[in-house]
Amino acid sequence: RVDWLDPTNNIRSQLVGRRVRDDISQLGFYNDRSIKWTITEVTPKSFTWRGFHLADDGLAWVLEGEYRLRRVA
Repeated sequence: RVDWLDPTNNIRSQLVGRRVRDDISQLGFYNDRSIKWTITEVTPKSFTWRGFHLADDGLAWVLEGEYRLRRVA
Protein backbone atom coordinates (compact mmCIF):
# COMPACT_ATOMS: atom_id res chain seq x y z
CA ARG A 1 0.00 0.00 0.00
CA VAL A 2 1.12 3.52 -0.81
CA ASP A 3 -0.15 6.82 0.59
CA TRP A 4 0.74 9.78 -1.60
CA LEU A 5 0.09 13.37 -0.55
CA ASP A 6 -0.36 16.28 -2.94
CA PRO A 7 0.06 19.29 -0.64
CA THR A 8 -0.46 21.79 -3.46
CA ASN A 9 -4.02 20.56 -4.10
CA ASN A 10 -4.64 19.10 -0.62
CA ILE A 11 -5.36 15.62 -2.04
CA ARG A 12 -4.42 12.25 -0.53
CA SER A 13 -4.22 9.21 -2.77
CA GLN A 14 -3.99 5.58 -1.71
CA LEU A 15 -2.69 2.98 -4.12
CA VAL A 16 -2.33 -0.79 -3.86
CA GLY A 17 0.71 -2.30 -5.53
CA ARG A 18 1.45 -5.75 -6.79
CA ARG A 19 4.11 -7.50 -8.76
CA VAL A 20 3.40 -8.06 -12.45
CA ARG A 21 6.18 -10.29 -13.78
CA ASP A 22 9.36 -8.24 -13.17
CA ASP A 23 7.48 -4.95 -12.72
CA ILE A 24 5.39 -3.20 -10.06
CA SER A 25 1.89 -1.90 -10.80
CA GLN A 26 0.04 0.35 -8.35
CA LEU A 27 -3.66 1.17 -8.75
CA GLY A 28 -5.65 3.81 -6.91
CA PHE A 29 -7.53 7.08 -7.20
CA TYR A 30 -6.58 10.74 -7.47
CA ASN A 31 -9.46 13.10 -6.84
CA ASP A 32 -12.01 10.37 -7.81
CA ARG A 33 -10.16 9.50 -11.03
CA SER A 34 -8.56 6.06 -11.45
CA ILE A 35 -4.79 6.19 -11.64
CA LYS A 36 -2.04 3.66 -12.26
CA TRP A 37 1.66 3.96 -11.52
CA THR A 38 4.13 1.49 -12.97
CA ILE A 39 7.73 0.82 -12.05
CA THR A 40 9.53 -1.02 -14.84
CA GLU A 41 13.00 -1.77 -16.19
CA VAL A 42 14.26 -2.23 -12.63
CA THR A 43 17.99 -2.75 -12.18
CA PRO A 44 20.20 -2.28 -9.12
CA LYS A 45 21.00 1.25 -10.39
CA SER A 46 17.90 2.44 -12.25
CA PHE A 47 14.18 2.13 -12.97
CA THR A 48 11.41 3.79 -14.99
CA TRP A 49 8.31 5.27 -13.30
CA ARG A 50 5.18 6.01 -15.35
CA GLY A 51 1.95 7.63 -14.18
CA PHE A 52 -1.36 7.10 -15.98
CA HIS A 53 -5.01 8.08 -15.51
CA LEU A 54 -7.98 6.17 -16.86
CA ALA A 55 -9.53 7.84 -19.91
CA ASP A 56 -13.15 8.97 -19.85
CA ASP A 57 -14.09 5.90 -21.93
CA GLY A 58 -13.02 3.74 -18.96
CA LEU A 59 -10.91 1.53 -21.22
CA ALA A 60 -7.61 3.21 -22.08
CA TRP A 61 -4.83 4.36 -19.78
CA VAL A 62 -3.46 7.81 -20.66
CA LEU A 63 0.21 8.48 -19.92
CA GLU A 64 0.68 11.63 -17.80
CA GLY A 65 4.34 11.38 -16.89
CA GLU A 66 7.42 9.25 -17.33
CA TYR A 67 10.64 9.44 -15.35
CA ARG A 68 13.78 7.42 -15.85
CA LEU A 69 15.68 7.42 -12.58
CA ARG A 70 19.19 6.28 -11.84
CA ARG A 71 21.42 6.06 -8.81
CA VAL A 72 24.33 8.47 -8.91
CA ALA A 73 26.20 7.52 -5.75
